[in-house]
Amino acid sequence: MATRWSCLAVAASLGLGGCAQISVSHELRTLPVAGARPLSIERRVVERQLEARWVQRGDTLAVELIEHRRCQVVERVAAVREERQTRRADGAIYWEYGVAAVLLGLAAFSFARPDLFAVPEATDMGERRAPRTGYALGGVFAGLGAGALGVGIYDSVRARDRVLRSDTVILRPGPAADCDEPSLPASQRRLELRLGEYRSHAVTDLEGRARFLLPGPALWPAAEDEAPPELDGVATRPTARRWSGVLQVGLQRSVMVEVVLPYEHTALVPSTGAAMSGPT
Repeated sequence: MATRWSCLAVAASLGLGGCAQISVSHELRTLPVAGARPLSIERRVVERQLEARWVQRGDTLAVELIEHRRCQVVERVAAVREERQTRRADGAIYWEYGVAAVLLGLAAFSFARPDLFAVPEATDMGERRAPRTGYALGGVFAGLGAGALGVGIYDSVRARDRVLRSDTVILRPGPAADCDEPSLPASQRRLELRLGEYRSHAVTDLEGRARFLLPGPALWPAAEDEAPPELDGVATRPTARRWSGVLQVGLQRSVMVEVVLPYEHTALVPSTGAAMSGPT
C-alpha cells in the first residue's frame, strides 16, 4: 500500500514538470518631463524647392539654379519612456495550486493518522501497525506539496504586471517658417538638359550657374511650315517657335525649360525664362 501511495505522489509531482506559460503584451509611451526646459534648440530645413532661371543667347543656354528653403525650429526635451507590460498566466497556474493543495492535504492526513498507511506486522501479541510508514509518506507528500506551491507562487510573481521607466529625449517640432537665408545658390548640382533626343550634362558652380551648348538644326523638331515665308519674292527669316525640354537636377527633381528656334531670334535680344520644381 505504501508503494502505491508513493507512486501516486511521484506521478502527481511529475504533472508539474513545466511552469505555466505567461503571455505578455506591451504598451509604450513617452511623456515629456513637466516643467523641464529644452535641452537644446536647433533649426532644420524641412522643405526645399528649386528655381531655374535661364537666358538663351544664340545656341548657348545659361542656367542659374536657386534653392528656396523653409525651416523648422526643433526643441530637444527631456522625457520619460514608459513601458507597461501586461502579463497573463494560462490555466496551468491553477493546476499547480490545486495539486499543491491535494498533496499538502495528504501530508496533513498522513501525519494525523500515520497508522492508516502502515503495513500490518505480525507479533506475538497479534497485528501491529508501525507509524513510520505514515510519517515517511507524510514527509514525501509535504515535500512535493511544498514544491508545487513554490512553483505556483513563482508563476504568480512572474504573472504580475510591470511598468519599466527610463530617461530619454523627445523632439518637439515647431511650425515651419522661412529660414534665415531663404534663398541660396544651388551649387555643385549635376544637371542634364533634355531636348528631344539631345542630352547634355553640366555641373553648377559655386554661384549655382551652368552653361549648355544647344543642339544643331539637324536635331530640331520639324516645323509645321518648312518653307520660310516670302515678301516680294525674297525669303524672310523663319517665324520663331519654342522647343520645350526638361532640365533634370540630380535624380529626383526636374524643371521644364524652353528654347527659341531658330537661334538667330535670340542673337540680339536674349530669351529669358524661369520655372520652379515641386517642393520636397
